[in-house]
Amino acid sequence: MLEALHGEIAAYRQLKEREIALGQAQAERQHQTSRMVLVASLLLGLLSGVWAAQLLGWGIVQRVRVLRQNALRIARDQELLPHQPSRDELGQLAEAHDGFRGVPGTFRRAMEALEWAREVGLPTQINTTVTRLTRAELPGIARVIVEKGVATWEVFFLVPVGRGAVLSQLSSEEYEQVMHWLYETSRDQGIKIRTTEGPHFRRVVMQRRKAEGAEDQALVGHGCGVHLSDGNGFVFVSATGEVYPSGFLAEPGGNIRQRSLREIYQHSSLFTEVRDKSLLRGKCGVCEYKQLCGGSRARAWAETGDYLGSDPRCAYWPRGWEG
Repeated sequence: MLEALHGEIAAYRQLKEREIALGQAQAERQHQTSRMVLVASLLLGLLSGVWAAQLLGWGIVQRVRVLRQNALRIARDQELLPHQPSRDELGQLAEAHDGFRGVPGTFRRAMEALEWAREVGLPTQINTTVTRLTRAELPGIARVIVEKGVATWEVFFLVPVGRGAVLSQLSSEEYEQVMHWLYETSRDQGIKIRTTEGPHFRRVVMQRRKAEGAEDQALVGHGCGVHLSDGNGFVFVSATGEVYPSGFLAEPGGNIRQRSLREIYQHSSLFTEVRDKSLLRGKCGVCEYKQLCGGSRARAWAETGDYLGSDPRCAYWPRGWEG
């Protein structure tokens, strides 16, 4: 009986020794975890300080750059760079943007995303559709672009197809005014601008450069290849395989289930025709800028049914055109 008692006591002691060892190991792990958390916190604090210093430095550099540019503009008797958008102005932009998208809060989330991208040095681009509703918001958007350091402003000129059919277009004269304003904004504020379905912006830029000889950031990619347009360096492939010159010109040139994309792009009659400027009709056909511009084939198709016809939203009157 004593032997049994001694055996139980020994087993109890072994159990206690294991519990003590496990407790010590757990305490050591907790201690190591605490040290790791402390080190991580110190590193995060250090990195936050570095990031804060970089952002502060970036902000100072931006302000100095604006001051320098404004000094040059004063010397040249030009308009000063725009002020940062006010809360009221941002509120108006938010209302217009959310109303256009149909989803409340999208403007705020877009501004947050722009700020996050700027913090990590990621280049950004803002896309804007020009309609009668959004025209008045363009100066405020330009100020946001300057404030957020946006790399490129892509301006879409409305083509009345799909959901865009219910939006109000500007007149050809109003489009011309917007394009001249965009050129001046690019010249005065250093914003890189390119247009979609607004090829006559190229004509406006060339006219202003010839007349003024000023430096600007218009025509992103100018001198670095051809400008893309409907069916020229650009295609749109639908979910069913139909291949269109663009998402706004819903005339198929073929289907990738029957022919290769390369064959459709290079050889289909639709694509070869929209690229051949000698086939253009109306004002676009006689315009001296047709090789540079050529008008929007999608807008001509959407408004007149003829993708080789004149762009109905171009106000320019070519030399020799009698109407």
